Amino acid sequence: SCGDTITANTTLTADLLNCPGNGLIIGASNVTLDCAGFKINGTVTSQKGIYVFNKSNTQIINCKLQGFNQAGIFVDFANNTLIQNDNLSNNYDGIYTQGNPINTMVKNNFVSSNTHGGLTLTSSKYGEISGNTVKSHNSGASNGVSISNSHNFSVFNNSLYDNNFGILVDNPSTNNTINCFFLAILLKSIYFSVASDSSSLSS
Repeated sequence: SCGDTITANTTLTADLLNCPGNGLIIGASNVTLDCAGFKINGTVTSQKGIYVFNKSNTQIINCKLQGFNQAGIFVDFANNTLIQNDNLSNNYDGIYTQGNPINTMVKNNFVSSNTHGGLTLTSSKYGEISGNTVKSHNSGASNGVSISNSHNFSVFNNSLYDNNFGILVDNPSTNNTINCFFLAILLKSIYFSVASDSSSLSS
């Protein structure tokens, strides 16, 4: 149910609706959460849809996350996190990372219409962003993919459209490789700040 802490592999069998705080919390390492296509949604007081703090080898797959005021998926100080085949919409951030997580893999997700941004990676090291569709982040300072103070990410084969910036690399971020993605109907496509040395772009 809403707010539960998961400590073993878990597959949802029903939606979790109108969660007042967090949706689910990953409370152990080596855990797979498979939502099996079911929805977890929040209310005006909701915080994080799925929260991973200080855990390793977590997989979050096949989830639909909507209506959370911090992020659909919030990864904090966690290593080897796989986020795959999820649908994240109408949250503050679709996916948000902080706390120096290592090896965050974000693959084949559909991310749309989140208030602050689609994929927001801060203070993170190593990982992959691939095969995602990220759209409709076009109000205020919202962006499709934001990489801030994060290093050694590979970003490829993503479809990005109708975002403010499709990809923003900012606030020194180094050794990030961005290539092979589709950009359409962008207000702005890609921005590298002056402080983001050694990051590269190829077609």
